[in-house]
Amino acid sequence: MKMNRRQFSAAVALCGLAMTAPKFAQANDDKWPSQPIQVMVPFPAGGTTDILGRMVAQQLTQRLGAQAIVNNVPGATGIIGMGQVARAKPDGYNLLIASIGTVVTNQFTYPNLPYDPKNLIPVIKLADIPNVVMVRPDLPVNTVQDLAELLRKNPGKMKFGSPGLGASGHISGELFVQQAHAKAIHVPYRGAAPMLVDLMGGRVDFVIDQISGGIEFIKSGKLKALAVTSRNRSPLLPNLPTMMESGFPNYEMAPWYCVYTTKGTPRPVVEKINETLNAMLHDPDVIAKLSALGVAPAGGTPEDLGRQADRDYAVIERLSKTINLRATN
Repeated sequence: MKMNRRQFSAAVALCGLAMTAPKFAQANDDKWPSQPIQVMVPFPAGGTTDILGRMVAQQLTQRLGAQAIVNNVPGATGIIGMGQVARAKPDGYNLLIASIGTVVTNQFTYPNLPYDPKNLIPVIKLADIPNVVMVRPDLPVNTVQDLAELLRKNPGKMKFGSPGLGASGHISGELFVQQAHAKAIHVPYRGAAPMLVDLMGGRVDFVIDQISGGIEFIKSGKLKALAVTSRNRSPLLPNLPTMMESGFPNYEMAPWYCVYTTKGTPRPVVEKINETLNAMLHDPDVIAKLSALGVAPAGGTPEDLGRQADRDYAVIERLSKTINLRATN
């Protein structure tokens, strides 16, 4: 989502308001949780972040015996909701459902964030959702190498779409063009739906975006898929190679989703949340539900998530030095 100056100013103002969620007393490590847990989803209901947030809330309620409540606070590509958690009491009662976009990319798209990103700490990586390289059906390519060669033969003439400036699809597309030693025109949209419509209509040549959004068009032959961007193949398209298998050994850019909380939250509380959600991600019913969405469960320690965020931060930081990621209007 692309913000103009007025929208960004509104985000700053809203982030400065007191949190609407109840503020509770500092957590007692042994008795935590003793009151409701607020699960912040900084986007509207219905999207991937919201689905994961509701799954987390349900599992925390069932496994910990304290009510977990989803709190949707959309706006400003997640900035408003993230700011609320960054300013919350460090007691473990305010959890943020985040992604690579909100945790990492926003720092480059909006360099003057109205909160300090260091006031948020990692809890657990929830899931990976591979992007898939999709081209318009009449484009004369069948592999990623074919697409790279066509781009090199037509420098600066072909177009790739993304759901918006700084979105995962934007980062993925620019990274591919860069590693292909080619040039292409970026066309940002207001979301994935109009982008895919224009791809099918031939107004853009290729996109690299979440597999969940394009899977039905791929299966129906309305779009042609060339590769997935994750380290491993997707069970939704098991015959489709990865970018690494397609001759791009250094290409891995799969969107991921995670849980963060407020800096200063007691370590035992963070570990209890981490342990509970790791158990959730090993539950066969949860795995089946995620797989149906094209989502691969992750898990691991808070440190694992921190290292993932640091790695992707370094990749996007290098990319930001060669392309413009900033929202300026």
